[in-house]
Amino acid sequence: MNTSAIQLSIAEVTHLLTTDFDSLRVLETIVERSRQDLGGVWCVLVVRNGEPDYLDVLVESANADFIPDRTLAIAGPAALSAESGAVVMVDNFADVGERWQKFGRSGLERGLGGCRCFPMRLGRKSFGTLVVFTRDSWDSATRSNAYGQSMADLAALTLSTDSRQDRHSHVAVSVKKLVTVRGEVEQAVGMIAELEGLSIELATARLEENARRRGISAGAYSALVLANPDSR
Repeated sequence: MNTSAIQLSIAEVTHLLTTDFDSLRVLETIVERSRQDLGGVWCVLVVRNGEPDYLDVLVESANADFIPDRTLAIAGPAALSAESGAVVMVDNFADVGERWQKFGRSGLERGLGGCRCFPMRLGRKSFGTLVVFTRDSWDSATRSNAYGQSMADLAALTLSTDSRQDRHSHVAVSVKKLVTVRGEVEQAVGMIAELEGLSIELATARLEENARRRGISAGAYSALVLANPDSR
């Protein structure tokens, strides 16, 4: 595992948090760097959305040749980690025991070998988890659990940073807001792809480029596009 890359990733995220940051962008950076630095094929940030036993995929990053199945990200180990606030480890999907046999089979069918779930905690309360999936078994390579938990902690800090006293309440509001923004971004990408005859990847790049040119966030630009497609 590349120690220098880990240090750079943590420094990058920490720096972003000292600026007038876009929460969604920081979370996307955390997920992307976690996938790369831990040798994962898919990394997902799962959040509790204020409803009992209900989880949302907020941000994800995957290798170009991997097709994610989001049901894996909100079930089994990920759900347990999000609810309990504990690190949940699945070293090898081929040997998960009776508890998660269905989960393990589904993972193997999709070419996955193992995963780690690092909880996002605020004090004693958990409100999500950072899940890293690998093609091989987790222990087949050197992977730092401490680094994974550090990135999950930074994700928690991103959602909770606020001057108000009731930070738990703010986290719930932030989660709901970011889920909405994420949905609007996906809708806007789909609209751009359809109107301009682009792939989803190119439409995403186009949206991000146009947002930067206007000096606004991807979420704000998406809202403009959805309200008036000609404004794109």
